[in-house]
Amino acid sequence: MTSTDFYSVLTERLGYPGSVRLQRVLEKLMSPDEAEIAMLLPATQEEISQKLGISEEKIKERISWLHKKGAIVSTGRGNFFARDIHQIRNASASIPSLNNVLMPELADLWEDFSQAEWYPVLAQKASHRAEQGLAPASRIIPARQALEGFPNLLPGEDIRAMIDKAEVMAIAPCPCRRQTRRCDKLVMACFQFNKGAEYTIGRGTGRELTKTEAIRVFNDIEDNGLIHTVGYDPNFTTICNCCKDCCQLLYPLFKYNLLNKGLSKSRFEASVDQETCDGCQDCVERCQFDAIEMRKAPGSKRLKAFINPEKCWGCGLCVIACPAKSIKMNMARPEEFIPPVFTHPSAGREITPEDIHRH
Repeated sequence: MTSTDFYSVLTERLGYPGSVRLQRVLEKLMSPDEAEIAMLLPATQEEISQKLGISEEKIKERISWLHKKGAIVSTGRGNFFARDIHQIRNASASIPSLNNVLMPELADLWEDFSQAEWYPVLAQKASHRAEQGLAPASRIIPARQALEGFPNLLPGEDIRAMIDKAEVMAIAPCPCRRQTRRCDKLVMACFQFNKGAEYTIGRGTGRELTKTEAIRVFNDIEDNGLIHTVGYDPNFTTICNCCKDCCQLLYPLFKYNLLNKGLSKSRFEASVDQETCDGCQDCVERCQFDAIEMRKAPGSKRLKAFINPEKCWGCGLCVIACPAKSIKMNMARPEEFIPPVFTHPSAGREITPEDIHRH
């Protein structure tokens, strides 16, 4: 086999056979020798050493380097090539320590591939799920600060409860924002729990957080206008903090007008007290869903904020942005709307490749 064949095998494993754009990504991420090793996984180091005629020590070094770069996942059960595009993109685009080795060229190659091939596929998958009558793959978690004092929150929507229950937490760079660079919002915004956090910390891409620091980080994220999203599986390892300009979830949904098919609302909707609204329009600027408009209110000379409930996804960012405290969250959907059980993923067991960015 030639070196080109190594990359062709790997692009096919990732679900994009014959993709020239993805091959360019992999060529930047891995040398031909490294690609051959990745292709041979999950073979053991001893088996790879014997097949290639290279010392086990050298194979071990190269596997460690591939793991650090995000091309493979190393666990106690062995070494595995990335499961899918989500995994390899998220892992490879979130390593600040390798900026001088990989960036910005790798980011530009990922963006080229994403625009031409990945985002259209993500949009198609969202449409296909809807056609099958399935719930969207992701959902909104309301901003913690918007729900302070709200009674009877469910574990799957209560960020403070998630933090209290977590054994290990970390904050890591957002691979979407590092790839696209289309906005100036926070980059350190990818929140990891338990084994996901251990993976991030172990690779040197994330910073471990205490519970107090975690609350502060979420406050900063919400004040920055980022939306909390997770997969609909209650056993998630990551809370993504998204914007519609960069996020691998939101960007294609907005681009292809598929928001209703690809993202579930929270159980809440925002409403405005017209009496106290001073017309500052901060909420309009903050809302990424264009759910708020300024209109003349009866008996008032000022424009007031009005929220379209059809367009409100219940993220709660407008509540935090309102200086007059005129916006509040209201319960709009039943408990059954949220997965019934929340247990932190991977707690008490070894991490697997499926645990990393599983949503």
